[in-house]
Amino acid sequence: MPQKVALRLCAALLAIALAAADAAGSIAQLSAAASQAEERGDFKAALRLHRAVISQAPSDVFAHAGAAMALARTGELQQGLASMRIAVALGQRGALQPAQLAGLEFNLGYMLMQAGDARRAGDAFQAASVTNPKFREAHLKAAQLLRDAGDPSRVVAHLRAAIELEPRNPNAYAYLAQTLNNLKRWKEAIELYQQALKLEPRDADSRISLAETLLNSKRYKEAAKQFTRAAKARETPAPLRPKALVGLLHARSILADWKGWARLCQLVEQATGAELRQGKPTSLSPYQSLFTWLGNGERRMVAASWSKMHRKEAAELMSAVSKHMPSSASGGKVRVGYLSRRFEDYAGTHLLLPIFAAHNRARTHVVAIARGPDDRSAERKQIQRDADEWHDLSSATTPAAVAAIRAMDLDVIIDYDGIHNFNNLKELHMGLARKSCTWLGFAGTTGGNLDCLIADNLVVPREFEEDFSETIVRLPYSYQPAGYRGHRSVGPKTTRAAHGLGSERPAVCSFNRVEKMDPTTFRLWASIAVAANATLWIMDNPAAREQLTEEAAAAGLPPSQLVLAPKLPKDQHLARLGICSLVLDSTNYGAHTTATDALFVGTPIVTVPAEVFSSRVSASLLVAAGLGSSPLICGSVKEEEDVAVATLADAGTLRAAVSAATTTSPLFDFPRFAAGMEATVLSSV
Repeated sequence: MPQKVALRLCAALLAIALAAADAAGSIAQLSAAASQAEERGDFKAALRLHRAVISQAPSDVFAHAGAAMALARTGELQQGLASMRIAVALGQRGALQPAQLAGLEFNLGYMLMQAGDARRAGDAFQAASVTNPKFREAHLKAAQLLRDAGDPSRVVAHLRAAIELEPRNPNAYAYLAQTLNNLKRWKEAIELYQQALKLEPRDADSRISLAETLLNSKRYKEAAKQFTRAAKARETPAPLRPKALVGLLHARSILADWKGWARLCQLVEQATGAELRQGKPTSLSPYQSLFTWLGNGERRMVAASWSKMHRKEAAELMSAVSKHMPSSASGGKVRVGYLSRRFEDYAGTHLLLPIFAAHNRARTHVVAIARGPDDRSAERKQIQRDADEWHDLSSATTPAAVAAIRAMDLDVIIDYDGIHNFNNLKELHMGLARKSCTWLGFAGTTGGNLDCLIADNLVVPREFEEDFSETIVRLPYSYQPAGYRGHRSVGPKTTRAAHGLGSERPAVCSFNRVEKMDPTTFRLWASIAVAANATLWIMDNPAAREQLTEEAAAAGLPPSQLVLAPKLPKDQHLARLGICSLVLDSTNYGAHTTATDALFVGTPIVTVPAEVFSSRVSASLLVAAGLGSSPLICGSVKEEEDVAVATLADAGTLRAAVSAATTTSPLFDFPRFAAGMEATVLSSV
């Protein structure tokens, strides 16, 4: 090669090298300047500098990532997302360290959360946790979004990984314990809460959650102790104190521990009112409110505070669900769906079992949708057999369940669970059918935007309609079905001696759970038993035995006149109800299934309906049984006491009247009940 040509080539190569060095220097300077702009909060300047880097180096991962963050901070979130996706794609193709790539994926997840795309945000956080398994925050964020999406098994895996990474950090212990509690893995949850409290003894939230899990495990005295400690502790933040008080009320009601009861009720009422004024979901759940003295209006406010929370949760999940939903009638048969988490061996399920076969198939197509786990019971199998369609969505996430139910093209969906502690309100708020109703499983309003609540004239009189958020649709007889005849058998005849009752005294009974009692109600019952020289026969609760015995003695009822009844299979329970002289109804939350049981075997029940739905069901059943004009529906506690004592003096006469009325009345005529349901609820679709 000629020397001059070689010299020119060398000069050219040197110029290229120098230019490259200048460009590299320029990029480094621009990147440094962008970082400085970010530090002083000038994100528009940072964005210009990052874009200058990209113009020179289109594959610069960190310039794209920096531009993404600057765009997000200046309100251009969608453009920022596009830029961050480019950064992640470049990082996945490049030679980044796992920690660097995981950081980009994590930032993408945060931006997707800001954009309201929870599903893709969860995917991004999970990708970050896979790219860098030691990235604890990625595991925690993935767990959060998987929990919200209803995928608990993967939540557990991510939280266990977070604990392994930082075993001395208490927050993941409590988070995992909460998840396991929701999965009914209570023993594991209790151990994790205890570990969290060892690491941080002043954590009131973990202490209250431990108490709630102890409640779930039926360790009631331990639960009450933890709730008391949280309620009294100085370090308990003010927003958590109502939760501790409500938990203590619940635990002590199960224990029948009524010492200082009036003061505790007053504190709970004050705390609930304060939360409502602050616009918060109340610590007192809508279901717990049924056991209290609160009126219809107050119960509606409690339910509305929870329904608002469920609507917010539903709105956050809507991006994962198609917005399409049929809005006009499908034509042909009415497609009616029954939705519940309690299609299992459960008292309320026993009442409605025949409905699935009883509908007129010439005009209806019946769909059963299970959101609760399979208990392999005969009840669940019967529903599967009798419905035209059966869908088990027990393991489906909320978005998946909504999509599946919408695809069923239902004219009306009838939700059994209402705003119980377990419920389908998120799904219902997202829209499942052309019409949505609540029925049977929750004795009150949902406080939400469902179309109707199925009731009757007695449980929701017209003067109380304003206390319900739904339109009231009234069935012609009782709203509560009694599908016993031909479906429910009574066990072999039993004797009083077999139940420890003796032979000389009549027996007054209440087989409701102990938490349906309160000190005033129990003392009334004891007074009736003393005045009538009767035996008071109530449900046993091992945790409350000692306390109930003490309360009876304090009310003047000798130990020989208090008998505690164990839980029995349904047929044996019905048989023992047959030897009871009179059933006494509880006050705030009266007998529902238990009242049906009593009337089915001809045993009278005396009741004082208050204004609230949950106290009026026994009266509704008595009216449907043709006993509306009998003395069994009382206007006051004093009248109830007088009627009960008089009835016990001549129990046989009233029992004969009850047996005759229930044989011919609409109460146990299920075909008539199903026809009434179709004529009222389904005819409006």
